[in-house]
Amino acid sequence: MLIWINGAFGVGKTQTAHELHRRLRDSHVADPELLGFAMHKMLPPEQRGDFQDLPQWRSGITETLSQAELAAEHPVIVR
Repeated sequence: MLIWINGAFGVGKTQTAHELHRRLRDSHVADPELLGFAMHKMLPPEQRGDFQDLPQWRSGITETLSQAELAAEHPVIVR
């Protein structure tokens, strides 16, 4: 099961994710920004925009989190 928390900057997504994690046994909090930060660092400075605009970031997050083994074993909370 994927639980995806979406919202504007500063509205409490991280706090909400960690509160859900505390209440859901065997859950895992995933932070898609980590992959975005890594992709950002691999690009030359002049090509560094918002990593959320990179198609590779969107598809990489989707493919990684939708793996049947990952989602079936434990709830994944995406913040």
